[in-house]
Amino acid sequence: MKKGFTLIELILVISVISAILCFSIEQIRPLKESLAVRTSAQQLLGDLNLIKQRSVQRGTVYELNCAKSSYTISYLDNNTGGYIKERFETLNSGVFVEKPFNFRFSSSGFPCPGYLGTAQIKSSTGKTSKVVVSSVGRIRIE
Repeated sequence: MKKGFTLIELILVISVISAILCFSIEQIRPLKESLAVRTSAQQLLGDLNLIKQRSVQRGTVYELNCAKSSYTISYLDNNTGGYIKERFETLNSGVFVEKPFNFRFSSSGFPCPGYLGTAQIKSSTGKTSKVVVSSVGRIRIE
């Protein structure tokens, strides 16, 4: 008696494994997108806390300007009165902000009037996360 598997048995096992992988990949994709949105929100939160801290340390105004899928961090040069770009960052691929926004912190560490609020970060499938800057300078993710 010969030992081994027949061709039909091998094809059946490979088909079952393929079907299981197809279903699991479809379940992982939304998780990956929500993770990308959450990571971008945490990156933005970290940079907002950084510019808030630097504005107090250096005694100048810092701002974060966000466009579709990137943002710049700049500070006010007290000698010239103009803003100097310090850093440029991009959000994760497939992630964008719903509408452009600006956050600005004064040398006291509080947001400047008119430069606070909510930044909504979205993925192409609609996963969202919000970064909120309150009037007292509290920064959080919702």
